[in-house]
Amino acid sequence: FKKKQFLYSLTYLGNPCSTGLLEFIIYFPVIFWKNYFSIIPIISILIFFFLISKETDSKIAILICLIHLCNLIYFEMGVAGSDFIMIGIAYIASLRLATLGFRNKNFLYLISSFMLFCFFYGSRSIFILLMPFNIYLLWLSFGKKVFTLFIPVIILTSLSYLVPFFINSEMFTPFHLFGKLYSLMLPIKYILVFGFIFIFLVEIKYKIISKNLIKKNNNLLFHILVLTIPLILSIIASLYQINNFAVWEELNYSLLFLPSILYYVAIKYKKELQFIF
Repeated sequence: FKKKQFLYSLTYLGNPCSTGLLEFIIYFPVIFWKNYFSIIPIISILIFFFLISKETDSKIAILICLIHLCNLIYFEMGVAGSDFIMIGIAYIASLRLATLGFRNKNFLYLISSFMLFCFFYGSRSIFILLMPFNIYLLWLSFGKKVFTLFIPVIILTSLSYLVPFFINSEMFTPFHLFGKLYSLMLPIKYILVFGFIFIFLVEIKYKIISKNLIKKNNNLLFHILVLTIPLILSIIASLYQINNFAVWEELNYSLLFLPSILYYVAIKYKKELQFIF
């Protein structure tokens, strides 16, 4: 900071580094243990198992965790030490711990949710775009109390990006993701525009018909969609641009939303899954 220099450097592919500073919340042990990355997949699966077992039984939790582990992309990225593994788990974990914390007035869950929210939004600058949607959906369920959680999250996340940026914007590269998002979405921009208009009209229609469009504590699917839909579009758009499966690295983005989808399947269809056992 004194020399206005940062530890940011180009990736092995020559791209600007996109990692946010708040990844330090989870990855700080790497300071004194360089092989800490090797146990991240284990930590992420343990968190995932804990979350699912809180709302289903342990057998279903084990099954869903095994399905997640059998994903070849998960295996490859786990060996490579990708932070996508923990980021994907952190998203669903922060949302569900917040829900359980508010519902059961559990302060420990809320503190854990706060840390995971900061980690998630602070890991990649582009995730800040999801914050208003998450706040709105949680507000529908729990009212004004959600701001006691999110105001500190907003402050800490904003400072983690703005302070380094104002000190030395040239050396602080995580904001390049907005340019990458724009370039990926350019070929399908019209689909996005019409998609958002359609979603808006459908939401207005259902709000007129029923004020219970998003029932209390029952908006998990909407949280998942605001993450999953943009990422799927990015994955498809990237393949459209490169037209080469061999270098289709954006497919790794699926690790960011697959845990949320698997979690939703586990709690939505837990009665059906129990018949397996």
